[in-house]
Amino acid sequence: MSSAFAANLVTAALAKILIQAGFERAQNSSTSILADIFVRYLELLACTASKHANHQGRTTGNFEDVARVLDDFSVDPTALTEFCRTWAVHINPESVGGNHGNPSSPSHTGAPANSHRHGKAEDHDEPAAFPISE
Repeated sequence: MSSAFAANLVTAALAKILIQAGFERAQNSSTSILADIFVRYLELLACTASKHANHQGRTTGNFEDVARVLDDFSVDPTALTEFCRTWAVHINPESVGGNHGNPSSPSHTGAPANSHRHGKAEDHDEPAAFPISE
């Protein structure tokens, strides 16, 4: 996989996360920095899982290694499971029935769709990386 392709995948995933969090736009420099931090964190998790596997005499990681990594980084499995369920509903509300991913739904816990987390794009010199229109 090329670096540019991987960077585009990370940026697309990051944009979806920002949309779910209620952002309407973000500067290119901000998304670039967040994407870099995200990639470094994933690399750290993967390297830590690999070390756990190596410590057990294996060259391939498994679920137990991932569970140890989550414990090492104090990630609550219940909270992670809930996040994944919420994320799945947000991406495709029809897959689980109901309108839970709809920002106007009472069960939606994200910010209102019209919120600006960091001000308007014209307040900054750099253009928005993605204007959001859902």
